[in-house]
Amino acid sequence: MPGGWIGSVLSAVSSTVSDVASSAPDNVITETVAEVATFWTKIWDWFVEFWPKMLWAAIIFVGGWWLSSIIVRLLRNGLKKTDIERSVVTFLCSISKYFLRFVVIVFALTPFGFQISSVFAALGAAGIGLGLGLKESVSNLASGIQVIVTKPLKVGDYVAIDAVEGTVLRVEMMFTTLKTLDNKEVVIPNSKLTASILTNYTSLGVRRADFNYSVRYGTDIERLREAMLAEAMADDLVLKEPKPIVAILDQGANGIDISMRLFCTPENYWTLFFRMQETMKVLFEREKIQIPFNQMDIHIREDDTSSLSLPQLESSTTPEFQESTSASKPSPSMTPEMESLQILAQTVAEAAAKAAAESAVKAAVEAHLAMQQTKREPDSSSQSKET
Repeated sequence: MPGGWIGSVLSAVSSTVSDVASSAPDNVITETVAEVATFWTKIWDWFVEFWPKMLWAAIIFVGGWWLSSIIVRLLRNGLKKTDIERSVVTFLCSISKYFLRFVVIVFALTPFGFQISSVFAALGAAGIGLGLGLKESVSNLASGIQVIVTKPLKVGDYVAIDAVEGTVLRVEMMFTTLKTLDNKEVVIPNSKLTASILTNYTSLGVRRADFNYSVRYGTDIERLREAMLAEAMADDLVLKEPKPIVAILDQGANGIDISMRLFCTPENYWTLFFRMQETMKVLFEREKIQIPFNQMDIHIREDDTSSLSLPQLESSTTPEFQESTSASKPSPSMTPEMESLQILAQTVAEAAAKAAAESAVKAAVEAHLAMQQTKREPDSSSQSKET
């Protein structure tokens, strides 16, 4: 036995230490050395007794861990060959992996005297305590089962949960993993899936893309509608059914808001969205469609010249200002060229009025200064006469 010669060496060392200690005059040193030798002798005896059990437990643990990984891999490959959804596959494999590893740990403890039946009995007795202490984990597990049964989402769906959007990568025992558009993995507890509002953009198989624009008054809406629909129908990602539509959303203060709504498959949504934005820009430039900008009428008011203040510019919200704003709004029947000429004429007239007002104020200031200078001259002459 390997421990025979090691035991003999320890005994010889112990006897030698005892002989040396006995020759020492101090009894305390002798007792301490004897206790240390006894301690290490007990450690060695324990190791000699338990090392076969430890070796057997290590073999069970390593072999069982490796075997559980193989079983989970075979289960995953087998389920993928069936018609079962991938979310169910990932969920079942996750549960199987944790269960098998728990069983491996329990069996690895059996060489040390642990009884499997006692372990499961203890777990059953502690179930209430575990349920209270791990209520969040239990809730996630129950929610995961609910997600698998009710199927509000599956692997590959593009979903939105609260403020998070992404493609479902995995549905596991405790968590669900999403991949966002900027290539991030977001791990969401399963309990949040069942407690929050979940939007699934993929489940219906068709997704709508909205493109909203604003054009100036006077634009030929019918001609613009035909041009936009022609560009949309020419794109192979746009579905023919449901049909694309172009409609007026609102007639705002600055322009007409129009919306083009197209339908496509969910996986082509972002490709179509970015491509169509560029297509519409090119179309607007080719058809000379003008985008309106915020407009404001500026009124020039001349104050009393006696106060010697310059003209003030103010933006009025009085009924007269609103009336003049609505009156100056281009008529829908005017062409863009006529509208541009009208705006140019208004700008020139306003600039001329402003220049005239500034000239008048400047002349009034000069006249006032001349009058003050004339008043000062008699005063100075009278003072010189008195002197």
